[in-house]
Amino acid sequence: MGGFVFPQAAALPGKEIESMQSAVLSTKYRALILVLLFCFALAFSSETRKAVQLKHKILDNLIAPFCWSQLVSQRYSEAADPIRSKVHVLVTAGKSRAEIFDHFADRHGERILAALRAQGFNIQGYLLPWVVLIFGACWLFFVKRLKKASIAGNAPPANEHYISLGGKELRDMDR
Repeated sequence: MGGFVFPQAAALPGKEIESMQSAVLSTKYRALILVLLFCFALAFSSETRKAVQLKHKILDNLIAPFCWSQLVSQRYSEAADPIRSKVHVLVTAGKSRAEIFDHFADRHGERILAALRAQGFNIQGYLLPWVVLIFGACWLFFVKRLKKASIAGNAPPANEHYISLGGKELRDMDR
């Protein structure tokens, strides 16, 4: 084992020098192994975190079968447990969100999805509220504008006689 020799090693016998050098090398290897393990742990933890986040997002968008009123993420029943385990299996298998939704929609029908898919007749659920909002805003704008124009154009001229009568009545009330 050529390489680094400790300064104090000149007075030590050969076997002790080799054991010290192997101890130094083994600690270097241990440190290198720990650093590599730490790097792998960071890499896999980010993958795991992403998978867990995807799993939660999917469970928040699926309705529990047989109940049809609560999300799978909120329902703890015999009907929701197989859905949870199947989502876990599909996410760990690397399936995308759309593929998992397609799997459950094929198996249970579209009503298992909490949000409508934007295709076919369901597009109205996404577009109609915006159309109504824009139409209502335009209608309010034009009605207010017409009302303002009609008030300004139809105002009768002020009659001094009525103004003086109103002032006189107010003075009489103060007495």
